[in-house]
Parts: sequence; structure tokens; C-alpha cells
Amino acid sequence: MIVSLFKFFAYFCLSYLILSFPINRKPIFVYINALAMPYTTQIFYQTSEKVGDAKDYAKKLFSNSYPLDEEVERVQESFSNGQIEDDYLDEDNLAISPSVLKTIEREKENREVSEKKEAHSTNYDQEDTDKLNQLIKKFTL
Repeated sequence: MIVSLFKFFAYFCLSYLILSFPINRKPIFVYINALAMPYTTQIFYQTSEKVGDAKDYAKKLFSNSYPLDEEVERVQESFSNGQIEDDYLDEDNLAISPSVLKTIEREKENREVSEKKEAHSTNYDQEDTDKLNQLIKKFTL
């Protein structure tokens, strides 16, 4: 590792010295740079353009990965009111992410189970109620 680092440093210094030799009062590097400049500028601009495109694509990708705060608030309000708006349950609606749809469906199922539990809770003693709560937790998680 140290030997390869030393070799790199030695070759770097050697190439720097060679490119610094003057020809017609200009170092060799200036002549090589003049020949390579059109190609390097073109490569630089194409690369920066591609990086900009990739950056825009990444922004679009990640901006669409989480639901909007307003959307989440509307869903939470509909749950707190005990009503689910039908447009949230429309799977063809592309504005709602699948995770929000799953959450809505899960909350609806939980509410239905809770309603059924409340309707039948008077017929059970404490032991049966505890067993029922365990089953509900097992199947809803």
C-alpha cells in the first residue's frame, strides 16, 4: 500500500516535470491543453447536462414517494368523523399512493371489527372479552 502510494507520487511528479518543459516559451501542457480543450469542454457540458437531467428525475421520483400533508390530514379527518370519502377508496385514482389506500382499508376493517365487538361485548364475560381482544390484535397486525 505504501509502495503503491509512493509510486503514484513519483509518477505524478515525473509527469508534472515533463509537462512543464518549455517549448517556444510555453510549457508542453499549454499545447496539449489547446488540442484537448474542444473535446474536454464538450465532455464537460454533456456530463453536466446529464447530471442535471438525473437530478431533475430524482426530484420527481422522491417528490412523489410520500403523500402530501393535506392529503393525510383529509384522510385523518374523515376517519375521526367516522366517514370515509369514496374518492379515497377509488384504486384508479393515481393521486393517492398505495400506502394511503392500504391504511384507509386497514382503518375501515379495524372500525368494523370494533363495531362488531361493541355489539357483542355485552354477551361475554371478562375472560371471553380478553380472548377476543387477543384475537383481534393478532389478526389486525
